[in-house]
Amino acid sequence: YFLKYLKFKKLDYRIKKNNFLPLLFLTIWFLYSLFSVCWAKNLPDWIHGEYFIGIGFLAVLFFDMANLKSENFFEILIGVQYTLIIHNIIGWYEVFTHHYLFAPIERISIMSKSNQYFPISMFANQNDFMLVLLLGMGISFFFVCTCKKKILKIINLFFTLSNIILCILTDSRVGIISAVLLLFVEICFLLPKKIRKIGIVVGAVFSLIILAAFQYLLISQADMIINNSFLTASANPIVDSDAVRLNLIKNGLFFLKETCGFGVGTGNAEYWIENYAVYYTRGFVNIHNWWIEILTNFGIIMFAGYICFYGYLLYSLYKRFKYSETTEKYFCIMLIGFLIAFIPASISSSSNWGKEWLWMWFAFIVAYVGTEVNSDM
Repeated sequence: YFLKYLKFKKLDYRIKKNNFLPLLFLTIWFLYSLFSVCWAKNLPDWIHGEYFIGIGFLAVLFFDMANLKSENFFEILIGVQYTLIIHNIIGWYEVFTHHYLFAPIERISIMSKSNQYFPISMFANQNDFMLVLLLGMGISFFFVCTCKKKILKIINLFFTLSNIILCILTDSRVGIISAVLLLFVEICFLLPKKIRKIGIVVGAVFSLIILAAFQYLLISQADMIINNSFLTASANPIVDSDAVRLNLIKNGLFFLKETCGFGVGTGNAEYWIENYAVYYTRGFVNIHNWWIEILTNFGIIMFAGYICFYGYLLYSLYKRFKYSETTEKYFCIMLIGFLIAFIPASISSSSNWGKEWLWMWFAFIVAYVGTEVNSDM
């Protein structure tokens, strides 16, 4: 885009109609994050957080400026698939050899001591890798449905299975549930309309059962924490990981109350947990929950805006799915599947804020939502 207008030709960039609301929210969110420096207690953490939200905001803007067509997104996806194949190869190499080329030394030490080895590729841990594998599942399945040559269908089916098995080998409970959810959503969308409705009802019931089970788990963990004094919990170095996660969330909600619902400022949740935690977290400072992290850092209003933004993306893709044909329909299914699977998957990693690739992927989705439907894609 910039090369095109390098000779100071007339700039004709206009925000596309379908992209207006997402770009409006992202602009407000970015400006609010900048303004939060006024009450952020830790400036280095604020700068670090601004770097990533800045990547996200500018990536969305530049993607939109590039005025890409539907076929351009397909070309980009091919490049992404090559990268994901490389990560699969590295993951399987780690599974069979227990030799890690890119893992942090402390991560290798932890796995060696416990004699439990997980595929992590170039990422910090298996939870971060799991999220990439979810993306790989969706993209590989997309190519299985759209490739015309049988050999390419077979290759992509192989990598679909590879992503699924590696996801299981990461031993991430949330990752496995998210993988099942992603496959369920994508298969459900591929079914005829009448059967799809039945599938949605079954899926909703299944989701309610999981939610009820998870609710019971939270209540039981909360009861355990309430029945033990804070001093007793802090004296015990071995605390159930689910209880720690619950305490991290409770701290975040406590900080939200302390800041009158405005949040602690970009990237400052970790600083507050480290210095002002009310509930014991066994030394962990990352909230381990994408949704609560946004709520704690940016407050109730921005969090509500983010939920609306997320819902708008899903609604726009579903509407596009209904009126598009062939390849573009499968493209929408892939993106919807990832967005729905990301809802639970995003609570697995310690923090998703510092994942540059994730910001770029959301920019990719927002830009695609803004393009016109092309049935010939």
